[in-house]
Amino acid sequence: MHGPPGAGKTTLIATYLTSRAIPFLWYQVDEGDGDIATFFYYFGLAATKVAARRKKPLPLFTPEFAHGVSAFARRYFQEFYSRIKPPFATVLDNYQDAPGDSALHEVIRHAIECAPPGVAIFAASRAAPPPAFARLRTNDAIEIIDWEALRLTADEAQSITRLRGGQELSADLLARAEGWAAGITLLLAGVGDLAAQSFESSTPQQLFDYFAAEIFEKTDRKTQDFL
Repeated sequence: MHGPPGAGKTTLIATYLTSRAIPFLWYQVDEGDGDIATFFYYFGLAATKVAARRKKPLPLFTPEFAHGVSAFARRYFQEFYSRIKPPFATVLDNYQDAPGDSALHEVIRHAIECAPPGVAIFAASRAAPPPAFARLRTNDAIEIIDWEALRLTADEAQSITRLRGGQELSADLLARAEGWAAGITLLLAGVGDLAAQSFESSTPQQLFDYFAAEIFEKTDRKTQDFL
């Protein structure tokens, strides 16, 4: 699943799993996971919490396995899957934070290929799937939910306003939000002021703060300089 910040990726996955009472392991990916030894270590710690009945920890990725990453990854996840009971889900949140050239993408590919029936892997990212997933896409082994699919329809956006007890947004404001979940939320927080303003003529402080904290500060230096 991929889309811009505030598209509702995390909320969508969380509510899906909760509504269906599916047990899950939620793993926050960060730059440190570019070192796959780090990933295997912290994923193993998380696994002990969802498979507590198995006292033996998952294996560590030590230097002697450096030339056999694929074989290690397959054995690692086969062992992990043997400790859980379907239905079960693993969520890899903020997957875009994994470096593009990291072996982690190959590791996750093996995790997907080894997953038994009833076990799903969700990846929430701001970027499209990496090249390492090309074979999975070709073989229809994964489903892609992109930004177009994540966009809220006008009816969905108005349903959110009704759930939050706010006044319905005008068709103009809905059109300007373009189905962006965070935009709808920001509009609802200040609908009285925003309705009287033109987005072209001014930038609401809430919107500015959101982009500064959630988008600008989390981009690389080259992109920041360009912006």
